[in-house]
Amino acid sequence: MRRRDFMFVLGGAAAMPFAAHAQQGPLRKVGFLGANTPETAGHLADAFAARLQKLGWTAGKNLAIEYRWAAGQTAKFRDLTDELIAAGVEVIVTSGNAPALAAARATTTIPIVLASSADIVSAGLVKSLSHPGGNVTGLTFVPEDTVGKRLELLKEAVPGVSRIGVLYNPDANPEQVAALREVAAKQATALSIIEFKGSADLERINALPERSDIKALFIVSDPLVFVNRIAINRFALTERLPTVHMLREYVVDGGLLAYGPHFPDFFSRAADFVDKILRGTKPEDLPVERATTFRMVVNLRTAKALGLAIPEAFLLRADEVIE
Repeated sequence: MRRRDFMFVLGGAAAMPFAAHAQQGPLRKVGFLGANTPETAGHLADAFAARLQKLGWTAGKNLAIEYRWAAGQTAKFRDLTDELIAAGVEVIVTSGNAPALAAARATTTIPIVLASSADIVSAGLVKSLSHPGGNVTGLTFVPEDTVGKRLELLKEAVPGVSRIGVLYNPDANPEQVAALREVAAKQATALSIIEFKGSADLERINALPERSDIKALFIVSDPLVFVNRIAINRFALTERLPTVHMLREYVVDGGLLAYGPHFPDFFSRAADFVDKILRGTKPEDLPVERATTFRMVVNLRTAKALGLAIPEAFLLRADEVIE
């Protein structure tokens, strides 16, 4: 099993040094706006809190973290942000463009740190990577950059597949679907676009006229899909449909393979941003960091359950193999 280090490239500026220990004193309040649920994303919150503790911020001693969870419901982001503001938080940490935009609309003064975002500049959250220019900073990546690789890996793991179902939330990530259409056309791969707003939509897949030709599923991640990942993977396994994802968490919970950034690293790194802000650095002076290294994860148990014989050469290229 091999793991590559997860690296970030600063948006045009060198990394700023940070002190190993935060100042002691009154409790400082940090707001954590979770797009998902504690059950599905608690490990990300834990990675964030653990890194803060290493930096000298201990919950109950000099730090209080106010948690709010939206359970994948976009409509809740603004209300939950308002709750955090009312609670008197000094900085808000979140992940994903939808909650970040909701937070940015709610306040232009409280710093907002994104543990991850899909192309933070084009989303209008910052002016540039090197000079954010407002109260938002953090980490970013462009999911569309990995769409082609995910499709390539899926077709390599499932030889002969010519039609793939694309499961996505129509209220999120249209750019990924558009990028996937373009890549699939070049690879002579047919796509069946399937809208997902809840687990009940999974049964619609079996009603599609082309269902017998669909040999795999390409899962487009967003908070709603993430919350439902176990149900999606169970359905896919029952229907013998191999799946490809962007995030490791989907594969840990039964998906076949993933290629993309490692989110716990994002949340751990976000704590460094919070540490600097609590000690006086303005978010506009903290360049946005961009992920440039990604991980490939394969669930060998799922492959065996699907009757897939994954070549040894393929497995050797993986950063993690779940056995």
